[in-house]
Amino acid sequence: MKNKTYFILIFLIGLISAYDNILTLKFADIIIETEENPVGLHIMETYGIHIFMVVKAIGTICAVVLCFMLLKTKYKRAIWAVFIIQLLLFFYLTFYVPDGLFKCDFLFFLRKSPEYLDISR
Repeated sequence: MKNKTYFILIFLIGLISAYDNILTLKFADIIIETEENPVGLHIMETYGIHIFMVVKAIGTICAVVLCFMLLKTKYKRAIWAVFIIQLLLFFYLTFYVPDGLFKCDFLFFLRKSPEYLDISR
């Protein structure tokens, strides 16, 4: 049962990383202006966005393999730390708005006023 939890955590770590790569591809036309990681920005400016995505994919594969290797050691709790960091990344990528985290757009569908239906703004 314990290993099942760790397998799920490792799967979610890889899934969130894949989601990050998909967003990079989706917003490829503006990613250089919006990227906040200086190392990633350098790779994109020097080698291009597609090489950056390959580097991220290789990094994800290495992280997932390392997590599987940790399953057999006493350090397997480190997988939780990696998962929490990935979860924070997921929330940042999904819910960040320029006015601040969780403002305006977050849970817009729960508001009583239908301002989110107004497409003129």
